[in-house]
Amino acid sequence: MPFYKFFIIFSAGILLMGSPIMASVGEIVLLKYDDNNKVTDTSMPSTYLSKMKRSMEFAIEKYDSISVLIDSFNRVLPHGNKNIVDNRKKTSIFILEKMGDGIVFVKNKVDSVALSVAISNFQRRHQLKIDGLFNAKNISLILKDVDQTKIKLKQSLLRLSRLNLPNNTTIFINIPDYQLRVVDHLGASILICPVIVGKPTWPSKTLVSSIDEIVFCPFWNVPDRILKKEILPLISKQKNYLLKHDMEWKNGKLRQRPGKTNALGMIKFVFPNPYHIYLHDTPNKNLFLKNKRAFSHGCIRLFCVNELAKMLLKQDDAWISKRTGNCDDGVESRIKLSNKMPIVIVYVTAWVNEKGFVEVRDDIYSMDK
Repeated sequence: MPFYKFFIIFSAGILLMGSPIMASVGEIVLLKYDDNNKVTDTSMPSTYLSKMKRSMEFAIEKYDSISVLIDSFNRVLPHGNKNIVDNRKKTSIFILEKMGDGIVFVKNKVDSVALSVAISNFQRRHQLKIDGLFNAKNISLILKDVDQTKIKLKQSLLRLSRLNLPNNTTIFINIPDYQLRVVDHLGASILICPVIVGKPTWPSKTLVSSIDEIVFCPFWNVPDRILKKEILPLISKQKNYLLKHDMEWKNGKLRQRPGKTNALGMIKFVFPNPYHIYLHDTPNKNLFLKNKRAFSHGCIRLFCVNELAKMLLKQDDAWISKRTGNCDDGVESRIKLSNKMPIVIVYVTAWVNEKGFVEVRDDIYSMDK
């Protein structure tokens, strides 16, 4: 019997499983598969991260070659103060073409429309605001890109090489990309969705573990650091703070009762780790509409909690809804997983996407320096 796989779209016009899908932000896309679960995407390797690492190694070599080409190109340009601005423009166009962002020179002339498209492609790969303008700000970013991205690729590859990575179906979360991706044993993505990660002052940690428990209608046991730095000052200023946020003291610890306004939302995914972090739902879904989502205290908030829970428990919407429908009653329930799901949280600021282009993200935790 045919079945479906779930995808959460968080930017319009992405490519999934070899088929172009245009969708709105926040839309859930279901992809239909046959009884044999046939994977038609031949671009993926035996393991997702093995291809990622190989492609990053190739990209580093490509960037080295481009650096040499840029030096050769600059040597033949006319020198002198009056040529500085013009040379910067020519070099930036040269870089855009070499990086595959677009063919700008048409019949030995700059095509203004093609140039705008190329700049937009560059901005899209870097998760920048897209304006397509050939101005001093964008020219400066393009000129710095080769050296900066090469550093990001090398540092990201080094961090990946230190991890002992699983080969079976795995949850991958890339912190700077604000994205979760569930990848099967063939390397094919079966779930993609946006996440919210730790802010720079409360960073999420890289790790390898396995999800072994799902909690429905969880209590939020407030960590001591958050209690001392944020909540106690608010309690002292607002007499009704605990009542307003449905909080209570239990055995000397502060906790928030289950419910629609609980900071953990309706579902929490637990995995052993020394940092006391987990994946969880959130009542503040509006934050997923932002491109850059470093807002948490280290735990990772998911847009697709229901889809992930259904996948791990092999249940349907009705079953999940029944579990989460009575959270306001204040009853927490836990389910231990008989088949644990590996989870890998990585910090990769530059990599090669499925189309062969280098994606670049901000170094939000300053780990590339």
